[in-house]
Amino acid sequence: MKHITGYFFCGILLFAAVPGRAQTASPAQPASTPAPNGIKIIFKDGTIVSTTSLRLAGDNVMATVQVGNGTGEIGYQVENIVKIDFPEPPQIATATGLLEQGKDAEALGQLEPVEAYYLPFKDLPGNYWLPAARLKLKALVDLQRDREAEALVADIVKASSDPEATRIAHLLIAENWARKGDHAKALAVYNEVINTSTNEETLARAWLNKGEVLLVLKEYNYALLACLHLPVFYPDQKLLMPQALLGCVRAYIGVDDAADAGKAAQNLTEQFPNSPEATTAKKEMQKITKNSASGPVPAAGNP
Repeated sequence: MKHITGYFFCGILLFAAVPGRAQTASPAQPASTPAPNGIKIIFKDGTIVSTTSLRLAGDNVMATVQVGNGTGEIGYQVENIVKIDFPEPPQIATATGLLEQGKDAEALGQLEPVEAYYLPFKDLPGNYWLPAARLKLKALVDLQRDREAEALVADIVKASSDPEATRIAHLLIAENWARKGDHAKALAVYNEVINTSTNEETLARAWLNKGEVLLVLKEYNYALLACLHLPVFYPDQKLLMPQALLGCVRAYIGVDDAADAGKAAQNLTEQFPNSPEATTAKKEMQKITKNSASGPVPAAGNP
């Protein structure tokens, strides 16, 4: 890419014609975005341009760049861009922490501006629309905002060429089916994902969702097996772990194993003390302490 020559005078930038760039003489318009500074645009010819903010205008990415003693916007044609290297927005980590604590509405407040900002760039590699959208989808499902969740799933499937993103989206929609009582339909999705995916996050979510359905069906032995997959095989999936450990507590209670239920509850409260699942586990253990004379709930056959 050819060298840029430019002059800054009275807030107006005059640029030499450069192939692959849109000509502009407009002053920089600082964008109000949740994106951090230090964005890098990587071109097909290996050139890298650093910018503090950018926006999409038609077929051009408009970047604020330093020229001389001033700043201004330069337009770069999308077809010449390989990737836009965005630093990870801090809202992603904040929202993840809030979701772990069951604070779904607060997580949405963090995620929605991020998702909106990256939406125009979602077809360009390096953006954070998909990670933000997937976290937002979990919050919507937890809040039972089904119509919004289904619309977002359609957007995720359309925007992503990654089959794992599609599988996770289908898993979250299957959660809606399970919540509405269509357990067989949901289990079919979970089993298909378990049989086809190789991604740890996807598999962990599928096993967790399957375990929760089996708990509702009182298939406690098989529910326990499903939920135990997370601490045994997918211990790094912290966002899903409180639900899995609570599932273990409930499954142990279902097979009348109070001792192991207590161990699972203690593990949950020690690892995730601020989670709503920890509070629920304590209540579950208090119930079985008061009803220690109750017999075991018989387990049904293989689903």
